[in-house]
Amino acid sequence: MSKNLIIIAMILLCVCLPACGHREPIFVPTSTEQPTKEPGKPSPTPDGPTLSPTPTLAPTPTATPIPDCMKPEWWIENRTNDDVIMTYAQIRKRNKDNASMRKLRLLNLYTIGPYTANQTVGLIKEYSFPAEREYIDGRKVTQEDKTAILANRNTAALTVMNQRYAVTTENAVIKLLPSRSRVTKEDPSYDYLIESGENICEPLIVLHESADGEWYFVRATDCYGWVLKTSVGLCTREIFDRFCNSFYDGKVMCAVKSGKLTFEEAGNGTKREQYIRLGTYFPYDKEKGTITIPSRDEDGNAVFKEYKADAEGISALLPFTTRNVVKLATSLLGMPYSWGDESELGMDCSSTVKSIYKCFGFILPRNSGSQRQVFGIKKDISALDAAEKKAYILDLPAGTLLYMQGHIMLLLGEYNGEPYILHTTTKTELDDGSFAEYNACVITDLNIGKTDKTYMHRLLTTINITTKE
Repeated sequence: MSKNLIIIAMILLCVCLPACGHREPIFVPTSTEQPTKEPGKPSPTPDGPTLSPTPTLAPTPTATPIPDCMKPEWWIENRTNDDVIMTYAQIRKRNKDNASMRKLRLLNLYTIGPYTANQTVGLIKEYSFPAEREYIDGRKVTQEDKTAILANRNTAALTVMNQRYAVTTENAVIKLLPSRSRVTKEDPSYDYLIESGENICEPLIVLHESADGEWYFVRATDCYGWVLKTSVGLCTREIFDRFCNSFYDGKVMCAVKSGKLTFEEAGNGTKREQYIRLGTYFPYDKEKGTITIPSRDEDGNAVFKEYKADAEGISALLPFTTRNVVKLATSLLGMPYSWGDESELGMDCSSTVKSIYKCFGFILPRNSGSQRQVFGIKKDISALDAAEKKAYILDLPAGTLLYMQGHIMLLLGEYNGEPYILHTTTKTELDDGSFAEYNACVITDLNIGKTDKTYMHRLLTTINITTKE
């Protein structure tokens, strides 16, 4: 064999042998061109095996099971009961006790009287332009902006009182200062001029008007502030008293869910659609079976019509049981977070708590710091370590309120050895500097947040109002 032939044979041998480590034969196609399909004819069959193995079907994905702690029905069935905790008479007594604490700023029906001009000016001036809020309607705020808004309070004209009365004729917003502008940080999510949201049908004491004529300074059942005139209708003192007495005497029907409800006017069947928040009260005439809902006429006065009280989602005050507390609370899951209830479709943490407990007849303060101070069995747990707090909380009943600085939550109970809460919240910082985003009413445990600053670490007070003691 010639030398050239030997070399050629060795090259062919190297090409045909598998590479080192391969346990399967390597198949090489006879051509680099792929067979084509002619119209109307089957695809030609390749001369030999191809590089691609026969494809196999992927397994059908299975849904990730939802843990029990995320299911409202699990909490209702396993951590609650139908035992009545307090009667309405006992709840009414609790309301009276809470209203007697002036620091809670609840309207005390037993001491309503005329306000003086000096009193009203003092209340108005309690609110200043929010500190460290540098943006107004998306641009940098100026001193001229602040001066103009503060001047609109019109306090110089407040020498003689013209105290009047009104009711809200739509879901309204109470602001710290009389301005349609939104005052924010660089993140425009929250308008720091907002004090609270007021549901339709809420009674108000009108104390003053803004210089531009657009706003009333009012005393609501749980706060003071400025409300747009277009959101309220003026009424007589007698009608105001009727609304207040209905609310405080439990002679109401209550919205036990949030959503757009349809009401049928008594006598003529005319329909009225209205977005209603959980916990909205309507004065109720038991003999007629009707509720009263106001609207506003062109002159700014309230017009009252009676509607059938059998609308879906409207109920008499519910028996105060842990089962009903958790049913109402979990019905809000997924509701958007809204600072100060700026949006009628959402709530913040304290209005969530307030709305749930209104369905049993409780009149709670508006803000979390005040809710921390209501009557009930309160315990300062700020000095306990995380393990001690956990052990204490695990013994508390569903519906207990848990407070940390600036935030209030409702205890659901224990799951796998951990206490779980329902709360309406925004976000919490994690160890890596990122944030867990919620921006809704959610169920979580108390271990969320940075390792050394979890909710459990930050808890200050437990408030057990689910007791008559």
